[in-house]
Amino acid sequence: MELPVLKWGNSAGLRLPSTLLKQVDASIGSTFEVSVTEHGVLLKPKHRVRYKLADLLKQCDHKQPLPKDLLDWENINPVGQEKE
Repeated sequence: MELPVLKWGNSAGLRLPSTLLKQVDASIGSTFEVSVTEHGVLLKPKHRVRYKLADLLKQCDHKQPLPKDLLDWENINPVGQEKE
């Protein structure tokens, strides 16, 4: 695949086709890590870390056991406009 370098204000940019973004599990607004290698420029999408509530709660200092419904938080169906 060839991509032209285009003028973007006082900078230059590449337009990444949506098919390419889908292949690397990225989308508009994604962040990429850029490095220069002996073969050229390497773009790697940086994926947001998804924490699980249970893992975060394990790090807390609890004086009492947690309620069961709090531990099942991730299994509750959304009821409003929650986003993943």
